[in-house]
Parts: sequence; C-alpha cells; structure tokens
Amino acid sequence: RPYYSIPVRSGDTVLAVLILYLEPGHKQDIREIFFLRTVANVLTFIVKLYRSEQQVHQLVHYDQLTKLPNKRLLRQHLTHEITDSKASDKKIAVLFLDIDGLKRINESMGHELGDDIIKIISKRLQQCIDKNGMLGRWDGDEFVVVLSDIKFADEVFTTIRNIFQRFLEPISLLQQKQLIISTSIGVSVFPADGSNTMTLVQNADMAMHTAKSRGGNCHQFYTEDMNDAVIERLGIETGMRSALEQNQFELYYQPLVDIGAQKITGAEALIRWNHPTKGQIPPDRFIPVAEDSELIIPIGKWVINQACIQCKQWHQQGLKDLKISVNLSAKQFRDNTLPEIVNNALEATGLNPSYLTLELTESSIMENVEQTIESLHKLKNIGVSLSIDDFGTGYSSLAYLKRFPIDKLKIDRSFVQNVDNNADDKSIVQSIIALGHNLKLSIIAEGVEKVEHMNLLDSLNCEESQGYYISRPLPKDQFIEFVLLWQKGIDTDPDINFDIYEQ
Repeated sequence: RPYYSIPVRSGDTVLAVLILYLEPGHKQDIREIFFLRTVANVLTFIVKLYRSEQQVHQLVHYDQLTKLPNKRLLRQHLTHEITDSKASDKKIAVLFLDIDGLKRINESMGHELGDDIIKIISKRLQQCIDKNGMLGRWDGDEFVVVLSDIKFADEVFTTIRNIFQRFLEPISLLQQKQLIISTSIGVSVFPADGSNTMTLVQNADMAMHTAKSRGGNCHQFYTEDMNDAVIERLGIETGMRSALEQNQFELYYQPLVDIGAQKITGAEALIRWNHPTKGQIPPDRFIPVAEDSELIIPIGKWVINQACIQCKQWHQQGLKDLKISVNLSAKQFRDNTLPEIVNNALEATGLNPSYLTLELTESSIMENVEQTIESLHKLKNIGVSLSIDDFGTGYSSLAYLKRFPIDKLKIDRSFVQNVDNNADDKSIVQSIIALGHNLKLSIIAEGVEKVEHMNLLDSLNCEESQGYYISRPLPKDQFIEFVLLWQKGIDTDPDINFDIYEQ
C-alpha cells in the first residue's frame, strides 16, 4: 500500500515521522509532498515552541544547580496554599534553613566543593519532605520548606527531626575525607506568625538567624520579640558604619603578668564602643554583628593599627618591655590582606614585630588546616608572635598543633575559674601546660580571679596570667598608672592591693 513518509526535524535530530497512507491506485502529486513538508515544518515549530516554553519555565521557576523549585515558585506555591488555608482553616508551616559554615567552606576550599555540598544536601532534604510539603532553594546556602495542611504540631517537629538526622550523616569528599555539616532552622506558622507570604518567610528567616546566634545546629520558632532584636541589630550595624569615622571606638588594656617574676609583661587590647547616645556598648553585642556584616575587617584593621601605636608610645614613655596582644576573628584570619595590614601597621609605627602578639581561636585555625599553616607562616615571617586563644575548648589535633608555627597557648577561662577546687579542671590545666612545654610553647592562663588561682598556676609552672585578680581592662591612661603603681608596689610591698583599679 503506498504512503508518504515525511520526517519532523529539529536540526539534525528527527523528532517524529509523519506517515500518510494512500488509497490503492492513488496517483502521487508533488504538491502533496510540498503540503506534507509544510505540515511537518509547522509541527517542528510547535515542538520547538513547546520545548522553549518548558525551558523558560524551568529557568524561571527552578534552581539550576539543585533542580529544586526556586524563590519565585516557592512564593507562588506558598501564596496559593495560604489562599486555600484561609478557606479551610488549615495551618501552614514555613521552615527557613541555612547551612552552617558553608561560606567558610567556599572561602577556604573553593566554590566548586560548596556547590557539590549543596547538591548532596538538597537530595537528602528531599527525602525528609512528604507529599504535603514543597522544598526549594531560596538563595545561596538557604533552603525553604513549605508544609501544607498541618493538623498537629508533631508533624512539624517530625520534619525538623528528620532534617537534623540527615545532617548527621558525613559528606564524603575527595582523598577519603569526610565533612559534617549542620543547619540552623527558623520556623513560622500560618496564621499565627503572618497572613501573607512575605511576612511568613521574613519571620521564619528571623527565627533562623536567632537559631544561628545560639550557635547553630538547632531550630527556633518565631516569636514577636524577635522583631525588636532585629531592629536593634540593624541599628548596631548602621551605627558601626559611622563609628570608625566618628572615632567612637576605644581600646582598653588588660594587663598580662609574669607569674614567677610578678612583673607586668604587656596587655591584651580589647575594643570598646562609646556610642554617643547609648553609652558604652559591650563587645559581645556588636562584635558578632560586625563579623556577620563584614565590618569586622575594617574594625579589625583599626584595632591592629591602634594597638601598635599604643605599644610604641609605651616604649617612648620608658616602658620598653611591654608587649601588646590583639585578637583576630576567624574572618580576619582568612582575609588575604591580613599580612599586609599587620606589616603596614608595624612599619607606620616603627614597632618591633616581636612586641606584637596575634591571638587566634582554636576553632578558627582548624578550618582547612593546610591553608591555616600557610597563613600562619606568612604572619610568622613578619616577626610577630602567634597565640592560640581559648585553648582547650576546640578540637585541635596534636599532629596539627606540632605543625603550627605558634608561640603560645592561652588556657580558656572556663578551666581556670575552678582550678583550685575542681580536680578535673586542675588535671586539664596541668595537661595543657605540660603539652605546651613539650612543644616548647609558653602558657598564659586567662580568667585568674583570686590569689588561689595565681598560686596554683605558679606551682604548675604556668608562665603568665590575666584576669580580674590582677585588673579589669583599663583605658590607656589608667593602664599606665596601674603599671607604674604595680612596679612601685612590687618593689615595696609584694602584697599590695590593686582592687581600686578594678572599678
């Protein structure tokens, strides 16, 4: 039986074949072939148009990395669910997830690895969501889960527990390494926490940031007082941006004492913010905001510069042995311009590098150890001393510790405060001192608050101490007075009481 066969093509690809059977004895006509080819071309156009629409829909509504719904589709879905829930009196929960520490991983190990982690996590999260939920990637390292048709609170808690359970599973990396990633989750519920899409998402986001401020790896339901906290945080961030220009920051100095010689060896520089209307704002209120907003870099640079200026002034005033210590945040330490900032501050002031100590937390140096070693050597080559702050609270490996070009270990105050009456704390302090000495490091104990602490640390051969028993942090003029009185007091009366300078 005769027939026509016309391919429907898209470029070199055959999409379909148009077949038309003819009646027996039908005489073929070239015009019929032209017509069928026209039909095939129209079909090709329709298929291409359909595929283009599908591609546009995919691009507009789905995240290209994870293939999950994106922010636009999540908003549309949540808006639709809110409309349905208003009619049926059902509840909706919005879970706002942020991957803890992913930004640090991107900075230290590369964005390609960060993208791989996001893809792995997205697949695991999909296994936690049932048919009443939608999971999407909101932005960067953030995901949103919309749980519809909620009847009982246990349904939300079950999903949260499942998510945390999946995050406990290690992520396998190259070279047989494994990584444990955690998440912070904020939760808002319709209608109690908002009657529209924007409000529900914003409130879940606020709750998530509250969870992160508690250390991460936890969840937090939205409460109304979070709005006040967010407003305050924004006020602090805005204020800090002008604080540097308006000279509102000030350094206080807490003395460091050689325990055996009973001699002040230097001080730790601690920043204070003298706000024009709110008075002095404590560091624990503005430093976390500075770290989150990237303001810690210019503020940290200011601290290093001012500390070097002050130490040089002490030397010019005759206190030539005094040294200065400066804390570095994890973000400062990972900043590629840090060695240049330190070197410029030393050159500008003429301070000998050996009089400057940079303190880094144990947790910050354990992120990407190989890069840490390289960064520490860059700083060490300048000639400054390096100290690990809050030692004992992190997860330092002895094998890595031997490779770090550090000079000092600073025992965390949590072990020192009860060292005179707690056998476990005494054993920990004794072990840290022995470990440090075996590695040829000097030891500083912070949090020394009474004479019993000082005496015990002396018996354990701890070199230096710092704490309220010696003095609170002091403004620069009072610090100079304190040092001079200490020197006079040690010469004339070893038991002189300096409590008046702790106010």
